[in-house]
Amino acid sequence: MKTLIYLKKLKGLPKKARTARSYDKETDSLITYFRKGKLHKFYIANNESSEELDFISAAKSLEVEKDTKRENLGKDYYVLLDENKKTFEFATLEEVVEIKTKGGRDTAIQVLKILKSDQIKHFKGFTEEDELYIRKVINCFEEGGLPKQTTKTLIKQVNEQFKDGLNPLRLLAVLKTTIAPEFFKETIAESSAQTSGPREVILSEYSY
Repeated sequence: MKTLIYLKKLKGLPKKARTARSYDKETDSLITYFRKGKLHKFYIANNESSEELDFISAAKSLEVEKDTKRENLGKDYYVLLDENKKTFEFATLEEVVEIKTKGGRDTAIQVLKILKSDQIKHFKGFTEEDELYIRKVINCFEEGGLPKQTTKTLIKQVNEQFKDGLNPLRLLAVLKTTIAPEFFKETIAESSAQTSGPREVILSEYSY
């Protein structure tokens, strides 16, 4: 519920809103929230790279106390913003290819192979609700509906926790812990007809 409240507040902000704050980090960074039609993406850039954040990670990073002091934007604000823009532009072009090719990413394919394996498909310990959830996860992966970072985090968790063999119930717990519920509201493929609008910067937060 709290996640949906945060998302509604973010949607209500004026475009190109920006702020800065002092934060205990080794390097300066910039989180940018982009929108393209009904597609929403978050990216974080520093002096080394720009990468996608899932919504939960972005919300946690943007969360501050009410009395947090607003600082001046750093001198490299526009450089970092440009890096996030480039990454977002590349990702939104790539999304179209991924939707058409149904699961073209290596990490997504790894997860799909596990979810479609006989060990999971024929496991008798799942409830009907569990089976429905797994089908939704499979559908989400096939239609490119998850951020790359979420997929990478998931496959990392799977590799770390199942070195000695796959446990279907533990896998289900990992899925529910890693994948935020809002990704099942509407897949990218379902909303692709409404993602052809202009790429927009909604907000950015500079931290140092």
